[in-house]
Amino acid sequence: MACGGADESGVAGSPGSDSDAAQTAAPRTPREDDGRLYLAVAQSLRPLFEDAAQVFSAEHPGLEWTATYDTSPGLVRLIAAGQRFDVFVSADRATVDRLGERALAGSRTEFLANDLALLANGTRTEIVSPQQLATASGRIAVGSENVPIGNYTRTYLESAGLSASLRGRLIRAGDEARAVSLVESGRTDFAFCYATDAALVPGAALVWLAGPAEDPGIVYVACAVTGASDRAQDLLAWLASSSFQDLAWKHGFRLPTK
Repeated sequence: MACGGADESGVAGSPGSDSDAAQTAAPRTPREDDGRLYLAVAQSLRPLFEDAAQVFSAEHPGLEWTATYDTSPGLVRLIAAGQRFDVFVSADRATVDRLGERALAGSRTEFLANDLALLANGTRTEIVSPQQLATASGRIAVGSENVPIGNYTRTYLESAGLSASLRGRLIRAGDEARAVSLVESGRTDFAFCYATDAALVPGAALVWLAGPAEDPGIVYVACAVTGASDRAQDLLAWLASSSFQDLAWKHGFRLPTK
């Protein structure tokens, strides 16, 4: 069952078009090592990866990275269009699946998890649980269903039995940054987002975090892209290191549930 509602996203494309383009493009040969890795990174990881870049370079002398940040499906479109990347870092499993043969076999790793959160405009802090939204007034910003946060929110709402009661009040906002901006500006009363994004929004109140029983399975997945530098494996291995994981914990991420 899809979550209905108005759409303010302006997001073009569909999951099917990303998949077809990524799987039919011709494979690349490995490029020569120039001391720099090119990363395609889900935008919810941006603060973390910006902090991690210097730490990685300090632990890997002579190797740096340049990162492009976008929605996970948006990054798939860039890869399919021929933009050169060594590593793709997605906010879900399904978007990595869309890469098809573009994902280097055996390189895939699930390295971080996040939690679903509910933000409220400063005037609506009487709400402390999504279940209360069924009888409360107000519009609710959610990610569009062609981006991971939208799918995670849909999964939660369906499992919680809230899809039908909230359908007419959901504002599909594109990506998580747009959803957060809508509640922060007061254009919506509530927004579902990642817990790590909620911590960065001073103009809204965090009123709920999904517990283990409510977890929609938010997981971050990285893989090397076909034709990547051999040094891409250094980055993928480093994502499991204590240096990176300690930094991720400080940013509010956690290890995936095995």
